[in-house]
Amino acid sequence: MYCYNYNGTADNSSWGTAGAVTVYYDATLSKLSYKDTDDAKNDGKGIPYPGTMDVYYYATNGTAEETGKMELDNKEGYPDVYKANLSDGYNKVRFAAYDLKDANVSQNGDVTDLVTIPGGLMNPCYYGDSSDDVIYKGGNRGGYWDEVYTVRDPEKEAEQHNSKDVVDIKESRLTRNASTLYVNSTFYDYYTDYELNGKNRDNYDDYQASSQRTYVTFRQFDQALSDYYKKKNVSIPIYTGHFQPDCWDNPFSKIADKLELYGYKDKNGFMSTNNSALNANGDRKDEYFYSAAQGLVANKLNKNNLMTSKNEELEPHFNEEFLTGDNSKHTALAKVYKNVSFPFKKQKLNDEGEKADNGVEYWYFDSADTTLAMRTDTESGNYYLENVGGKQNWAKNVDSASSDKRTHGFFPFNETSTPCKASKYNYGFGTKLEFKFRLTDNGTVVGTDGKEHPIKFNFSGDDDVWVYVDGNLALDVGGAHGKVTGQIDFKNKIATVSKTKISQGSSTEGNDTRSEFKIKGSNSDEHTLTMFYMERGMWESNMKVSFNFPDENEFAVEKKVDTTDVNTDLFPTSLFEDANVFPFTIQNQATHYAPKPTQSSDAKQPKIYNDSFSEGKLSSASPQNTFETTDNMAGQKNVVHWKAKLDDAEGEHVNQRFGIIQPADGNTFNASDTNAFLQFKMYYDYQDIPGLTSTYLELEDANGDKINGYLSGKTYGNSSLVQNQWNTIQVDLSKLQGDKKFDYSKIKNIKFNYNFERDIYLDDFIFIPSVVAAAKTGFVTQQQDIPDYGSATSGTLKYPKGAQYTLSKNDGSSKLYRIGSDGMFALADGETATFSDQFRRGSYIAVSEDVNSSVFDTTWTLYENGQAVSTMETGDTVVNENPIPSVQNVKSNTIRDGRKEEHKSGQNNSVEISNSGYISTGYAKNQDSEKTENKNTIVFRSYAAPDNQTTMTKLKATFVNKVKTGKIKIYKATADGSDPLNGEYTFRVEFSNVAELSLESQKIVKYYTIKAGDFVTIDGIPAGTDYRISEIKSTDGSTLESVIVKNNNTFDAGYDPVTKVVAGKVIASSDMKGKGIANQDTSTDATIITFKNTLKPTINLNLTKEWKNINNITLPKSIKIQLQRSKDKGTTWEKVKYDGKNETITLSQGYDGKWSYSFKDLDQYVNYTADPKVPYIYRVVEVSGDDGSETVIEGDGYLNDKYKVTYSENVDCSKISTETPESKTQSFKITNTYSPKTNIKITKQDASTKKPLNGAKFKLEKMKKDTSPGKLVVDDSFKTKPVTTGDSGSPSGIAEFKDLEDGTYRLTETKAAENHSLLKDPVIIVINRSDECLIDNEKCEVADNTISITISNQARFNLPATGGYGRYIVILGGIALAGVGLFMYRLQKRRKEGNIS
Repeated sequence: MYCYNYNGTADNSSWGTAGAVTVYYDATLSKLSYKDTDDAKNDGKGIPYPGTMDVYYYATNGTAEETGKMELDNKEGYPDVYKANLSDGYNKVRFAAYDLKDANVSQNGDVTDLVTIPGGLMNPCYYGDSSDDVIYKGGNRGGYWDEVYTVRDPEKEAEQHNSKDVVDIKESRLTRNASTLYVNSTFYDYYTDYELNGKNRDNYDDYQASSQRTYVTFRQFDQALSDYYKKKNVSIPIYTGHFQPDCWDNPFSKIADKLELYGYKDKNGFMSTNNSALNANGDRKDEYFYSAAQGLVANKLNKNNLMTSKNEELEPHFNEEFLTGDNSKHTALAKVYKNVSFPFKKQKLNDEGEKADNGVEYWYFDSADTTLAMRTDTESGNYYLENVGGKQNWAKNVDSASSDKRTHGFFPFNETSTPCKASKYNYGFGTKLEFKFRLTDNGTVVGTDGKEHPIKFNFSGDDDVWVYVDGNLALDVGGAHGKVTGQIDFKNKIATVSKTKISQGSSTEGNDTRSEFKIKGSNSDEHTLTMFYMERGMWESNMKVSFNFPDENEFAVEKKVDTTDVNTDLFPTSLFEDANVFPFTIQNQATHYAPKPTQSSDAKQPKIYNDSFSEGKLSSASPQNTFETTDNMAGQKNVVHWKAKLDDAEGEHVNQRFGIIQPADGNTFNASDTNAFLQFKMYYDYQDIPGLTSTYLELEDANGDKINGYLSGKTYGNSSLVQNQWNTIQVDLSKLQGDKKFDYSKIKNIKFNYNFERDIYLDDFIFIPSVVAAAKTGFVTQQQDIPDYGSATSGTLKYPKGAQYTLSKNDGSSKLYRIGSDGMFALADGETATFSDQFRRGSYIAVSEDVNSSVFDTTWTLYENGQAVSTMETGDTVVNENPIPSVQNVKSNTIRDGRKEEHKSGQNNSVEISNSGYISTGYAKNQDSEKTENKNTIVFRSYAAPDNQTTMTKLKATFVNKVKTGKIKIYKATADGSDPLNGEYTFRVEFSNVAELSLESQKIVKYYTIKAGDFVTIDGIPAGTDYRISEIKSTDGSTLESVIVKNNNTFDAGYDPVTKVVAGKVIASSDMKGKGIANQDTSTDATIITFKNTLKPTINLNLTKEWKNINNITLPKSIKIQLQRSKDKGTTWEKVKYDGKNETITLSQGYDGKWSYSFKDLDQYVNYTADPKVPYIYRVVEVSGDDGSETVIEGDGYLNDKYKVTYSENVDCSKISTETPESKTQSFKITNTYSPKTNIKITKQDASTKKPLNGAKFKLEKMKKDTSPGKLVVDDSFKTKPVTTGDSGSPSGIAEFKDLEDGTYRLTETKAAENHSLLKDPVIIVINRSDECLIDNEKCEVADNTISITISNQARFNLPATGGYGRYIVILGGIALAGVGLFMYRLQKRRKEGNIS
């Protein structure tokens, strides 16, 4: 039956017969023609035959046979994969270049073996072998089975056929030698066509003829190189093998058309690069055999990688990705051996690099003297080069006919091959060596003759050698050639090559070709030498290397992060490599020699930007923010307090949240010589954990140019912040982004922001300079000249303040730093801090890594000269602990070797050995007052030869942090009471503060979609990482009702029903059953977050608040509101706890200038399943009063006696359609009109004496306009009680009407004070706070919401009876007349008696 056969994915599935199996054949290697190669059978044809694309199969089930032609599968990038559908039960198959009909053995390799189709493969593919050596010997072609479209692996084929390894490496134990320098190296062993078939060259035929069979054994490799060069348009292609020129017998041109190598069209150029006989002009000279072809590669490294000639692309010979499968053949074309220990011995040489008894000591290797073999260390499993003793015959140089050249070469993979058999030799490999060095001030060292000699690096050998110093090409000995000598003179900065020829990359030809080179920085800075070596021309392989860089005692700390369990799709390993966030603390105690102060290498010191925060130096970007000086916070005096209103999780309003700090002195600050780091202190006064992901810093110069950024991934040192204590943050200013022309000499402002509304305190803004290395003046630093950091007298461990260390990265770059007063330094993954001649031999060193054990599992290993320490020898200088503790893969964050330094007295070279601090043999002492014993230290001496005083001590502690990971499971469930869900639901998952170290430069966001009842698991999340998860879409119209979180931290924020975000911190799966776990579910090791949705209809309500009549009015910073609903048509109202906790919400102005709030997913009905449904009515009201005792401000009521409050119409859910998001979203508006209530204060006094008068009674009437134009009548709806001066506790002579709304009022005195006249006419008072207030049409002031009126009344006179008082009548009459004149005047002016003011 014909049907669709599904094989795991659509790409691997096809139509065919039911029960059939689809088999594939990969002809990538088998198709290459070997035509015109000596002894090749069948004209060198492969499968398929040249010029065709026909592959056939023969299958059998043991009784029946089935044959046919295969079809191309046509998968992009795989042009040579064929497939066929075999009938059910056919379990054996073979493949051929012709239409075969039987199982007979082939005579020339155009048919494969008859092989059983293995079970367990979903898409079985037979990878046909290349033609070497079946094309010469005859018989069936081999191959091996694997899944289709996987990388072809020769090692896997060898294992499948139970044959020996492609390259068999012996195992032995590495015995470290204190007088040997072990240089870290990488080897690239390129596979010949024979080796690509999973075969070892030890088993190759003893073929000694000079022919293309032995000349070009890397045909598949070269074709892959050709495809790479062509695709990348590389100008100078480099190939591996012996390419015989036309001027010699059996030239490469005979087979060139079969390989079609890119670049061969320029035959002269091709031969000059890949053969020693010709130059690029086609000239032939015997001396070219010993001449380098320069300019074949780039003159600079790119991230420590070798590049092609014009810096176009990675040179594929040293590109691990290309070599291990990322190539046109989809084949592992080489094996890469990493971290190989390459040994160098000491040897005295003259300035020409030759042995001399009175010369200078060099580190030295010469393959002519010493045979090295690649070995596997039985203890560590690492590779290393073993000095097998003397000169071995299997390392002899031979020619193509296996003739003995009488010299020994460099053949590290040849140990098991037959001596002097060229066909069995393992040719074709590359080597990369790299090490750090420093130079003396004048670039010389002192020899045994007492004279100064130049520091040099020497090479002699073949083939290509390129030596880079600080990433720049210094020595170019490129090309396929015989022995060529090169030398780098570091005194004069000149490189010399013994002979060169015109090449594709250089027109220079002649003897002793010289070139100048430069180093980065000064001589005393740390430098990196990187050497690339290739044996690619066959036959001879010579290597002689020597160098005499100044020797130093070194103590190094290396950081490695094991991300095995990390989900690198979400959290790439580069996160850990790019951030110096793993903090270490180092201490040192000198046991010998007198005190020696730290030498200051430069005059640059940190500069304080501001630590006083005077009033005029602080400002805020918004008046809503708090940014002010505080006298004290947790022991820090005179600090600045920052707080911005509202959360701004996405950082949309950074510029409006800034607290701005100006320099303490002057208008600008000059940090031009201190701009490596900006350090400041931060105190986070909140219960959750702060993160650098939310911490933003901006620097602005006097021109307005800025550099800025969130601080995650931009700090040096501890980036794991904690709450409720001071954190020191050191910002790497080079990582801030912004204007390239930013002027560090004119810094005007430092601006701070945090994305959430928190109380944060800041202090001590300091700019820190980079470090300049102290110059070296000799070959070896004397121990007594190394600083003791105060420990020689204290007798305790001390922080080595001022100690210099070089921080080196994987890409070869390095930078110098200095230890501060806290002994802290920090590393990133792959970085090493090297302290060169900073600690005395025999001193104690304590190192601890300060990382969170809930995030990382930490182990450490001690190394000496690049090799893990496995034994500790005895001597007169140290006392070993019994038993000797292990120093490999120790689970701890503090190094310890258990050794004690022997106390010594006397003199060494006339220098007193002992000091006053270390007076007897014992462990190191702590810095505490009691000087307690500290065993968590190491003695800085060799482990292999602790008494050795002549060879430098080179120790390294490697700390490995295995990242603990956790899981989050997101479930989608139906809320109680809802109809079943039937849609798809999309979640936004945001990660930040990765591994609690803020490793990311920006938040990591991923989206996941699941169906109802399903879940998604996010695993491999670094523990300590912050997460925020929200549901952003549902296709069935359902809304989120609740979220249940299990297995989370007790301190997590959890679910916020307002923002509808779940926030927390990832817990390691291994710690899931530990303390501090909330809502524990022991059935899983994941944090479970269940989002429950409901299909019940809901509405959204968008509140806006409008303020009116507020010109020049300062608004309140916030108000309080309540969401209320009614289920009885507004008769009664219930408060809605929208956030699940509080009835009252604090509302403030947003950064968009609006006062608004969104209420989402509010129930439309009391019970949506009831019949009939009862709709809710919603309203939002302002409230006043203290928290917990608020009262509602009804419509036309007043807020703070200043603002009249009005509301829009209530939202009646019976009138709302919930079919669309637009229709279900309603608006509600609150309007606050500035119309404050006003008091009228009356002061009654005697007109003459100004004394206050009590007992005067007043009434106040509110007036309104009558229907008659302009006429005022009493508004009877206004009710107020009369007031009397001096009553009810009022001050003497005072009466007051309070809380009056805007309007027109009439004030009437209804009773005069005793013995005083009554105010005859009322006073008209107009209150209009939005415009102006009037008293009898004259403008008056309002102070403290009060209009003040002073009324001065005359005393009333009682006239005497007639007779007896005649003279008084005249007097009084005069007085009376005068009074009448005064009264009339006042009547005309004021229409009343008494003065009013």
